[in-house]
Amino acid sequence: MALAAKQNFDLLNEGLTQAGVNPSKRNRRTRIQNAEASQILEQFESLGKIVPRLISPFLEVRLILTLGYQLSQEGTPDPAATGGAPLPQETIKENERFRSAEMMLVTHMPGFNDLIEEFRKTNWGSKWSDIVSLISKTATQTRSNDSSSVGNKLNYFLADVKATVPQELLDEKSTRGFNHTWTGQLLCPRRMLAKFKQDPDAFIAKCNPGPRKILHSDWPTFLYANHDQDYDRDNPEEGLFRNVILHHLLIGPGAALRPEQKQTRRSNARIIGATTVNAYLIAYAACLARFMLNNSKEWDHTDFQFDVSAFYDRIINYFDSGKDDDNVIELLAWFQREVFAGRSSTTTNEEDIPDSEDEVEDEDEDARISRQRELRRNQ
Repeated sequence: MALAAKQNFDLLNEGLTQAGVNPSKRNRRTRIQNAEASQILEQFESLGKIVPRLISPFLEVRLILTLGYQLSQEGTPDPAATGGAPLPQETIKENERFRSAEMMLVTHMPGFNDLIEEFRKTNWGSKWSDIVSLISKTATQTRSNDSSSVGNKLNYFLADVKATVPQELLDEKSTRGFNHTWTGQLLCPRRMLAKFKQDPDAFIAKCNPGPRKILHSDWPTFLYANHDQDYDRDNPEEGLFRNVILHHLLIGPGAALRPEQKQTRRSNARIIGATTVNAYLIAYAACLARFMLNNSKEWDHTDFQFDVSAFYDRIINYFDSGKDDDNVIELLAWFQREVFAGRSSTTTNEEDIPDSEDEVEDEDEDARISRQRELRRNQ
């Protein structure tokens, strides 16, 4: 193993040298004479494409490759390293995110940690910075390409092929979000949908910017299958993650709308490198869907008071915390069949208090979901 790691390390350095000082800026006309060195560089570019799609579109690659690697090798810091004081809970959670991200990255490139160890032995050096730059640049470009490629495909939200999207939403992204009732209804928290339908104009007039705060702690309507069904506050999971948009983003609208036809085209999920549907793929699709609906021209962690990165983490937690729950198991099995079967291989301050008309809940959706899961287990 040590010999293979050293050989790959030497090949990688050769490839980096031939690619130039900054490999993230090289183009396809850059020629690397050694085919094996070129192949290793391409593997690192592939890692960059995997990061936003299957690991996290919000974590900084540099920290995944440094802090995440350190934590995966050393585990939780010894209390002595913190002067005997316990680490803040938020720091522990953040460390676990980076540790898990690094471990997932390694599964996509066996021997990756051995290469990192070779860089550590040589005091890291400039070539390590080039590798971090290459993966980071590729990850950012991939996320940008993914979001721009679906930016104007609002028809993905339509279950009826004969239905149409208001043209003004396709002409200018600034008209979306809570500037328009079409996108506003899909972004509306599911528990507030009945209020929205009573008077859409009055509802969106109070939204961002306005006194009504749209937060990640409420599941948005676009995640649900049936917008006409009454919201069941005691069972907020009913129809959750069954919306056609996730179906379309993961397999393509043609296959989703015509399931009776034999599909020969690879699903969108397989095209981007996924072999199974998991929480990370679903969460990424949900974030892409929300970006399609909002009026932001650039991908960002936040959208007014809505924390998109916390929304992503909340979806991951929904699936991770329910990995033994029948509803979650069935939901993932359904996604797996639909996507791959038969195809080729924060702290709240005064400004964040919701409008009093929005019925501040004494128990949030996640708590009710946990209670429902406990009831199912007991039954």
